[in-house]
Amino acid sequence: MIHIRPARLERVVKKHWEDTILKSRRLDEISPYLTTDEVEILEKTNKKEFILWGDTNGNISEWNNLKVGDLVLFSGFNKYHSKGFIESKFVNRDLALFLWPDHWETGPHLNIFTINNLYTDMDVSIPRTNKLIYTKKGEPYKETNRHQGA
Repeated sequence: MIHIRPARLERVVKKHWEDTILKSRRLDEISPYLTTDEVEILEKTNKKEFILWGDTNGNISEWNNLKVGDLVLFSGFNKYHSKGFIESKFVNRDLALFLWPDHWETGPHLNIFTINNLYTDMDVSIPRTNKLIYTKKGEPYKETNRHQGA
């Protein structure tokens, strides 16, 4: 499955992007905020550094649909700018508040996922690709449709 996540790289989103996407986080740095089960999930990847992103509870249904191995596209300014694959996922409020302390009114980004094989040098027009994407009702997006959320 392909998942789309809005990430308009300006203001606080840009800061979050730089802090947790462009700068991977070491397991020993984040482990004080993780449960034993979450540490085990990350250790199973055989990696010591992780690229992390999170969703608020406003996007919980979309987050629940994420499966390990799924493709995620990040969008902003009417284009897809980055892609990667879901590596792991878990819910952790403490880690979210550590990574992204300046969250929005919708709450912390506690529905966390890690990403592997990140590619950040994309420049793919959303309007030109909308006809390839279908709404939840099974209808193709129009060229003028904008992706408002996950």
